[in-house]
Amino acid sequence: MKMLTRRENKNRYLLSFFAALVQMDILQEVVLSFLLVGHTGNEVDQMFSILTQEFRNSEIKSLPELIQKICDAPVKPKPTCESLWWTWDWKSYVEDKLSNKDLQNHSFYNCFQIKKVNGMTKLRAKPLPQDTVWT
Repeated sequence: MKMLTRRENKNRYLLSFFAALVQMDILQEVVLSFLLVGHTGNEVDQMFSILTQEFRNSEIKSLPELIQKICDAPVKPKPTCESLWWTWDWKSYVEDKLSNKDLQNHSFYNCFQIKKVNGMTKLRAKPLPQDTVWT
């Protein structure tokens, strides 16, 4: 499994992969939030703290047991779990389907939303996750 580096986490391939999942109605919405350096304590940390407590006293032997444990955990909002069993070389597949125009100014944004608006998949962004207006 290849992990994304910091430089690769806002690229056209990752964003197009999520856009394809929304376009095919596999996901209703994707929100990517990138934390500012030095500001990494957030709701996700709190949720994982609760899940850690749930896992600590459990013997989880399979993926279905893990999914059940996550779904039964006392966190809000209630999580939903789906499995993506495999994927292919997305970059090679999508390369010739993307426009030749490079993404621009996306490094100035720390939060992205991909969802359908009137049947069309849209990418929106905002400078900070706590901002209320998507551009």
